Amino acid sequence: MEQKFRPPEKTVDIALSQPEYQ
Repeated sequence: MEQKFRPPEKTVDIALSQPEYQ
């Protein structure tokens, strides 16, 4: 969740790790 401030390219990685974030 702390990576949410990262660029869009990282958002994809977050979405894969946290589907609920999408």
